Amino acid sequence: MDVCRDFMEGSHTDGEVGTEVTQKWEFYAACLELGAGRQVGRLGRSSDRNSCVKSVVCPAAKSSEVTQSSLRGLIYRQMRSPDVAWVTWGSYPVWRQVGRFYGDTDGKVVTALLGIVPVTETTGEALFNVTKGLLVKCGLAVEDCIGFSSDGASNMTGENNSLWSRLKIQSPNCIKIQCTCHSLALCIQKGFEKLPSNLGFMLQEIPKWFRKSSLRRENYKMLFDTMNTGDERPDTPLPFLGLSVTRWLVRGKVIYNTLVNWMELKAYFHCATVQGSQDVRYKARIIWEMLCDDCNYLYFVFSSPIVTEFERVNSLFQSTDAKPSRLLYELDTHFKALNRRVYSEDGSLLPMNRVDFGAKFTMECNKLLTDKEGADRRLTLQKRCHDMLRELVAQVKMRLPENRGLFDSLSKLSPHSVLSQMNRPAFSDLPFPYLLEDSLEACEEQYRKIIFHPWINEDVFNGGIPEEPVQFWFSVKKYQEEGKRPYEQLASYALSCLTTPVSNAVVERIFSHVNAVKTKVRNRMNLKLLESVLRIRTTLIMSGGCCKDLKITPSMLDKFSQDMYEHKRGSKDSDAENLGALYN
Repeated sequence: MDVCRDFMEGSHTDGEVGTEVTQKWEFYAACLELGAGRQVGRLGRSSDRNSCVKSVVCPAAKSSEVTQSSLRGLIYRQMRSPDVAWVTWGSYPVWRQVGRFYGDTDGKVVTALLGIVPVTETTGEALFNVTKGLLVKCGLAVEDCIGFSSDGASNMTGENNSLWSRLKIQSPNCIKIQCTCHSLALCIQKGFEKLPSNLGFMLQEIPKWFRKSSLRRENYKMLFDTMNTGDERPDTPLPFLGLSVTRWLVRGKVIYNTLVNWMELKAYFHCATVQGSQDVRYKARIIWEMLCDDCNYLYFVFSSPIVTEFERVNSLFQSTDAKPSRLLYELDTHFKALNRRVYSEDGSLLPMNRVDFGAKFTMECNKLLTDKEGADRRLTLQKRCHDMLRELVAQVKMRLPENRGLFDSLSKLSPHSVLSQMNRPAFSDLPFPYLLEDSLEACEEQYRKIIFHPWINEDVFNGGIPEEPVQFWFSVKKYQEEGKRPYEQLASYALSCLTTPVSNAVVERIFSHVNAVKTKVRNRMNLKLLESVLRIRTTLIMSGGCCKDLKITPSMLDKFSQDMYEHKRGSKDSDAENLGALYN
């Protein structure tokens, strides 16, 4: 690493800045990935690696993102809707903000971390000031924000004294986008509360029983293999997965895992009632008695497909590049199918004997509840399940009407709609008309002509018109005739609209990365290093790359010098942490 040492000390010549230095950089990136922790020249010390991450790689990545977002035809408008959330950081919260824009280089909508800022209070005014300051620091204007996506906390989305109410004053055309993933998860939570409370107890306590005991897990596996000889159920999931308040797609899996292991769990907890201490035997007996109750089994049979379908739709909205038309179709279809189970076409409530409880639920009821007493239990079961269905319909209707209108307007920018000869939307019906401003007449004329252009024969589409709206409009923007781009303004407008987020799932993923980076072992890591690590991680993940694919830019080489050491001599550097887990 002598070349790297000489380069940092400024004793190199222009001819020495070439392949060898780049190779050293790539070797250094590989060392970070593997977490070798060996002495690699001057970069072998953890303080050197931290300084390189904070002062070289991270600023170059941030500069690239901000440059992409600002150097567009529409100033700053490609940096869309700050997805925001906060998480406790030591004795004070940390504010995370994410922006979206489209990139001219790869033709994709890019989601980028704008920054992490500590706050001492989480009122609407304080959060707005932090958001505005961070945007200004990135060279962006609050007035140019067209969309705001967040969860439903009052300090975030309240109408009178929240971040949203202040943002609306600064940017009157900005729209509030309630996170669809949060909304769907809350719908399931509220609906599931209509069922008996002992079901929630089972979902919590059965996985918890196995969570911290490998011996219990091994005993259950042995029992499972004994009851299922051969290859009868080779792919059956075991009931070890637990609920989590921060994971939207786990409740359905826990219900399903418990359901398919019902008989094995009943046998296991029956054995556990005679083993262990007194409190352990008592808890095992409580769970075993619940598993012996056929009504609990029927509740699981009824709720499992409903929750699974909600979480399937939820997973679609967590994608960063989903088509608005598909999201609209899935949302509408899901609501209509759910509504038809308890309501007629004219909106009246169906009688109990016509409610769609599901075929498997009905068959299991006919099998297990046959006597006169079973008829009364069946009626009670149906009333509770009916209440759950009605609550789910009410929750979806209450939480998702605004989102449905957003997806409806964005779906009008799909290639199928824009190029349709029959059901083509009018230009006045396209979303966000205020984004057109001075280019209104030009975009309208381009919209009139685009339908008559023979796009199927153009080289920009490589023989086929893509169904994905971003790819379509990016190709339209690149199309040239005699050195000019005849549809550039219309395509830029469409791409700006399509950067609107449909959820803040990306921010929740960053929350997970925070917990993975700042662990108890690395509890002295300061905020600047945390932000640098997260920026590098998210940049690589969003681009689909790895640290091995790190491209050394001229700006990185310019910063790769002794000036990257910013701490004063004799001061304690709380960032002297091993970055070996950077990409784990």
